[in-house]
Amino acid sequence: MMRRSLLALTLLLAAGQVDVCIWFAGDVWDHAAPSIIVEEAGGRFSDHAGGTRLDTRRAVYSNGHHHEEIVAALRDRDPTARVGRDRQ
Repeated sequence: MMRRSLLALTLLLAAGQVDVCIWFAGDVWDHAAPSIIVEEAGGRFSDHAGGTRLDTRRAVYSNGHHHEEIVAALRDRDPTARVGRDRQ
């Protein structure tokens, strides 16, 4: 998929046109609104460790299907994602 903005991708996810959006960078202000939009649309948001912190710079947005499996796969491959899973 071509590179798009985080807000555009999460709006597509909220509309049901995208199943998952994995983000590897971004500041708190980049994730604040999209996390609310996705969750209000029935989707899920977490950092790569499975927590709900916005300041980790890494995020997973999904329609909820297979969210835990996606986070587990990221956690297995990203050593920084394993730190602080309980940071909610």
